[in-house]
Amino acid sequence: MSNGGFSSITGDEKIVSADNASFDGTERDGKLTTNGQLWVGSTASPHVKKGSITSPLGTLTVGYSSPNITLDLSGGSVGVDSIAVQTGTSPVLPTAAGLVTINGAVVAAGTNPVRSDGTGVNTLAIEVQTSQALAATDATKIGLSNFNSSHFSVDANGFVSSISGGFAWTDATGATQALVAQNGYITDRGGGVTYTLPASGTLGDTIKIVGKLGIATITPNANQQILIGSSSGAVGVTGTAVANNVGDCIELICITSGASCVFRADSVVGTWTLTT
Repeated sequence: MSNGGFSSITGDEKIVSADNASFDGTERDGKLTTNGQLWVGSTASPHVKKGSITSPLGTLTVGYSSPNITLDLSGGSVGVDSIAVQTGTSPVLPTAAGLVTINGAVVAAGTNPVRSDGTGVNTLAIEVQTSQALAATDATKIGLSNFNSSHFSVDANGFVSSISGGFAWTDATGATQALVAQNGYITDRGGGVTYTLPASGTLGDTIKIVGKLGIATITPNANQQILIGSSSGAVGVTGTAVANNVGDCIELICITSGASCVFRADSVVGTWTLTT
C-alpha cells in the first residue's frame, strides 16, 4: 500500500515505513508503553523512539489529558522574563542565556537614597546616593558620607564622634603652614612659622594659633584682610599679623565670607603687629 511516500507492509514482518522514519516491531523502541510518552524521531536506528518531556531543573510540570500534553511552571507561578526598574533602561531583559547582571553603585546626591537603575539592556545597578548639605532634615536626601579625620572619628560600628569638640589641632613644626577653618595650630619651630589664611572663608570660620616655640606670622591671600581690635591690616599678602613673643596666641573668626574674606581677632594673648 502506498500513499504520498508512506507505505506499510502487513503480515509477519510488522514494519511500517515512510521516507524519513520507520517503525520496526523487532526493535520495539517505538512502542509507547506509558501515558504521556512521545514518539521522537532519530537519525540512528531505531528511527522512532519513545521519550518524555522532562524538566531537568524541576521548574516545569508536565501534564497529560488525552489527547493533550500541558506544560506549566511548578506551583502555577509565572516565570520572570524582565525586571522593571525605577530609572534608566526599563524593563531590563535577560540575555539569550537568561542572565541579568546586577551591580552596586554610588551616585550623586538627589531625592532617592536607594534606587534601582537600568544601566543597560541586560544590566541594572542598585544605587546609593551620596549625602549633601541641607538646611533642614529630609529623609529623602540622606546618603553615604565620609568624614574629615581631623574633626571626626568613626568606630567599627559606624558611630561618628567629634574630636576635641570638632576642633582639630596641628603641631606646626615646618617653616610654612596653610591654615584650615575649625583647626588650631601650635607654633613649634625655633625659626618661626609663617601661616597662610585659607583661600576662601565662610562666615564664622574659626582658626586658633597658640605659641610654643618661635614667632608666628599670619599672611592673607590676595584681597583678604586681618583685623585686630580697631587696627586693620593692609588688604592682600602684605597685610601680615606678626607675634612679638614666643607665647603669643590669637583666635581669628571670619566676618566676611568668600575669596576676599576678612578675619577679625576674637581674642589675643600678647602683642601682635599688623602691617597696614
